[in-house]
Amino acid sequence: GISGPSLRAFVPVYDDSGKQVGVVVAGVLISSLSEQVRQSLVEMAELSLFGLAVGALGAAAVAYNIKTSIFGLEPSQIGAMLKERVAILQGIREGVIAVDDRSQITLLNKEAERLTGLGQEAIGKDVVSVLSNSRLPEIVATGMPEFDQEQLLQGRTILTNRVPIVVNGRVMGAVATFRDMSEIQELAGELTGVTNLAETLRAQAHEFVNRLHTVSGLLQLGKQEDAIAYIASTTRTHEEMVAFVTRRIREPSLAGLVLGKISAGNERGVTLNLDPDSNVPVHQRRTGNLDLVTVVGNLVENAFDAVASLPEERRNVWLSLYADDQEMLIEVEDTGIGIRDEDRTHLFERGFTTKSGGKGIGLSLVMQELFRVGGSVEMESREGVGSHFTVRIPKGGDSTRIPTRQEQRGGDANTASAGR
Repeated sequence: GISGPSLRAFVPVYDDSGKQVGVVVAGVLISSLSEQVRQSLVEMAELSLFGLAVGALGAAAVAYNIKTSIFGLEPSQIGAMLKERVAILQGIREGVIAVDDRSQITLLNKEAERLTGLGQEAIGKDVVSVLSNSRLPEIVATGMPEFDQEQLLQGRTILTNRVPIVVNGRVMGAVATFRDMSEIQELAGELTGVTNLAETLRAQAHEFVNRLHTVSGLLQLGKQEDAIAYIASTTRTHEEMVAFVTRRIREPSLAGLVLGKISAGNERGVTLNLDPDSNVPVHQRRTGNLDLVTVVGNLVENAFDAVASLPEERRNVWLSLYADDQEMLIEVEDTGIGIRDEDRTHLFERGFTTKSGGKGIGLSLVMQELFRVGGSVEMESREGVGSHFTVRIPKGGDSTRIPTRQEQRGGDANTASAGR
């Protein structure tokens, strides 16, 4: 066209009868189209840049929030930490069970599987439905921790700690860690053995210092022959005592305990008499290393306390130990002050004591050990006369009941029993 390059369209015009009566022509210059395209491109570029800027800011904000929520860690770091967490939880010796705020199990490690008998299929289930005495729902509800609680689980006595999981002041769940008490008692047994050995050596050292003073005095007086005779007599007496105890009690830990208690009794002015009919073959412990040491040690120590403040002629304790293929019998008798009737029902409760400054732990430990092995304890006591404790530990099968020393003597007394 005369105005320059353009785009044009020609359209015929018809009347009602279909006859062409004219033509409509429309056109637009190419220069006008180019300007419109340019303006559209500019607008699109501006909108694109604006959208890109908004998207970048939004992505940066989202990324910041995500990074904050995952503590700035990268995905590879999160994966590595998850693997480490699983390895640590599965490798520790304590059982671990965790629940969420709805008391559904979220975590169960291998040791927990072993102690509870559950499997990984328990994850996601309500803890009450698979472990009714876990007490984890109570921890979630109260938010209060519980430490060093004993409970019976699958026939095992376990020691459990339960703590709430708190995030930003809100209880999000709870976790329980627990361990088989028998393993803890084995460790305690080793410590108890070391403690008993140290106490025995201390008592013997004190005893021998007194004897050395006697020998020194005799030598200073010029009585060499008397000193030699005293040394020979003392050595012979000690050797005879050791030989007698080890001959009647062939369980090393128990024999060592008795020898230690004899020395400790001598230091306190108390005579511990071992029944000459005692007989304990080797390996008579029913379970673990702690059973007999704990039971005998605490009963003898209580007997010492009962007679320590009495006149010399009444400071006597008798110990009898006997074992056969079916049963272990332990008797501890003293001529102490006895136990009041109103105290007998509480005697084996943890924390109950009749001694000034006592902690009430000894007899509760005895009861705990006997409960664990299916044993029993009987107590006979008369105020002002003394007390007699009889412990029976079955070894399985149909037990043939061993008569006690009092029964052999034809004695009769009211008996208060406690046990399983």
